[in-house]
Amino acid sequence: MSETRSRNITKRELPEDIRLELGDYLDSRELSRFAMLNQETNILFKLPLKERALRKFIDHVIHGEVDNLRSILNTYPEFLFKKVTIDLYGETTFVDYSPLELACYAHDIEMLQVMSKFLDKNGRMQLAKMIDDTLTEDKSKVGFDFRALEQAISRQNADEIKDEFDKFKTYSNPKKIKNIKSYNIYNLTNAYSILISNFERWNGNEKDFFWRRVVGTCQYSLPAVYAHAFCQGLVYLEGIFIISRYDFRLMAGQYFYKRNDINKTGLGYEYAINCNMLTAPYWGAKASAYTPFVDNLLATNKVISKLRRHPFSQMVALKLELEKPQLLESIIFL
Repeated sequence: MSETRSRNITKRELPEDIRLELGDYLDSRELSRFAMLNQETNILFKLPLKERALRKFIDHVIHGEVDNLRSILNTYPEFLFKKVTIDLYGETTFVDYSPLELACYAHDIEMLQVMSKFLDKNGRMQLAKMIDDTLTEDKSKVGFDFRALEQAISRQNADEIKDEFDKFKTYSNPKKIKNIKSYNIYNLTNAYSILISNFERWNGNEKDFFWRRVVGTCQYSLPAVYAHAFCQGLVYLEGIFIISRYDFRLMAGQYFYKRNDINKTGLGYEYAINCNMLTAPYWGAKASAYTPFVDNLLATNKVISKLRRHPFSQMVALKLELEKPQLLESIIFL
């Protein structure tokens, strides 16, 4: 085959899906090496190299790994607006979300601040609009109404409990998320409030069920930035959260998002996470196992409220900062 014919095949006859499949047989170092050989191999291998970088970037976003974003964004700032459909921990699928939208949904202000540094004027205005949509939607969120489940537990009606709990699971962990701008933290805070208010009158089994199955299920749906805070113990210091972003492991070594729905093991089945600003996180299998349990729940609920308010106030500040250049230009124009 002549050199001209080879070039034509490289440029015109290999469709995009074939070029992406070729990349699956090479690691990132090999892809980079081949892409740099000459113009033809650059055309052939640049696409799978970019696709692999995008997958890695999205993985950093959904795991809240802020420190790993800059190196990729230096090369591919356009990733910030790339719409993707992504499975979150194998349970929930986000449909047509950009990384910026995922960060807004998770209330991850630190990530949004880093991303904003890679935006041009038009991109800044788009992010300001996303933040505004997130803040507006959050104002209307109320969380799941647990009253029917609460009454079923109090009546000790097994069939009712199952029916109401199934409704909660469907509401709390949808299979697909689309066009939702803001994570609903109120499901978890409402669950804490129900358990606290019924702690004295529910028996041990009833408390344990609500703790493990309801509170644990709410915790399992937490976005990465909240899960990081839970794993380190909800540290809150002088109004500023210091969130470690290294992994999702608790004190005993359990992984936050690891559970098995078939075997019914893990967070939301066997355990829920009991921690507050004063104690290290641990896995509590029984709601009644510890004397200060209610005090811990009360303290944790207060800290969660602060944990939510902190990024929202910072998101308002970031929105104003993003809009500032346009406001200044308007003033100059007038």
